[in-house]
Amino acid sequence: MNSYERIMTAFAHKEADRVPITEFGVNPKVWQALGAKSLYEFQQQADYDMIVVRIKYKPIEDDGVHYTDEWGIGFKRNEEATGHATVHPIQGPEDMGKLILPPADDPYRFFYLEEAVKDWKGKKAICFSTRAMFLWAAELCGMDNLMMLMFTEPEFVEDLLDRILENQIEVVKNAVAMGADVIDDTDDYAFNTGPLMSPDMFDEVIVPRLTKFAEAVHATGAKLIKHTDGNVNKILGSIVGCGVDGYHSIDPMAGMDIAEVKKTYGDKITLFGNVDCGNLLTFKNPEDVYEAVKNCIRAAAPGGGYVLASSNTIPASARPENVQAMIDATREFGAYPINI
Repeated sequence: MNSYERIMTAFAHKEADRVPITEFGVNPKVWQALGAKSLYEFQQQADYDMIVVRIKYKPIEDDGVHYTDEWGIGFKRNEEATGHATVHPIQGPEDMGKLILPPADDPYRFFYLEEAVKDWKGKKAICFSTRAMFLWAAELCGMDNLMMLMFTEPEFVEDLLDRILENQIEVVKNAVAMGADVIDDTDDYAFNTGPLMSPDMFDEVIVPRLTKFAEAVHATGAKLIKHTDGNVNKILGSIVGCGVDGYHSIDPMAGMDIAEVKKTYGDKITLFGNVDCGNLLTFKNPEDVYEAVKNCIRAAAPGGGYVLASSNTIPASARPENVQAMIDATREFGAYPINI
């Protein structure tokens, strides 16, 4: 059984030869410390069963610290990935004319997707990672402002989300046409303490659009993973009801219990994640990582429908030896039938 078959077996909620493993992002400090020259090289070095390619937008103005991307959003760089949005061009309905929807067919969007397809199509699952609509809107408006606008200007917010959603559906169609097998939607919906909005607001505003996104992904023949960290217990049933195929990240630091999620939803969605990327990978030892991996496998792997990954992405603070331990432990303890 090759890696592609292993991932698709997990999506079918069946047991493969072993538990698949992947990672949705790794900070350069970590993959460099582990001897790789690029993230793509590290994913191959780690022998992940799914290669993840993240959507890219060009910096339009860039002084090395601050830059503006193709959406018109201003960022300040830090050691984690792209940094934080600091300039939000759309503050309300009066700014809708400033909305820029970057072309969905620009080859830059797809970074090394073409290379991944050429190297691994049919041998490893190929995942293209983007957002459906919510976090693009949050960066365009500012998160606090967007939350307020959902109450004060609901028609504007829904129009904004719909325009972004249509753009991202076109991006997804292009990615799958290029060879992507899986789409990863990285809109976050929660704090560690609970959802960003009430369950009723989530059902009214997000659920119809996430459902439309899932339907569009499925129309291409691809699978859809819904990523959100934080505590989503109050809205997870709604997320599952949208028709997504998988759920990542099942964040233990936010109180997400993978055993409970498996018990409640394991027959409906494939589970990805739950190895704590914060405290565990940063401050603990490889022995602790081994135990955490064993616990995840024990709780979620029996019967299939589980792919091991971190509880978000691998941060700059993660100890490289702990990341390697996570990979090694999955290989050591993940053989089916599970017996640990």
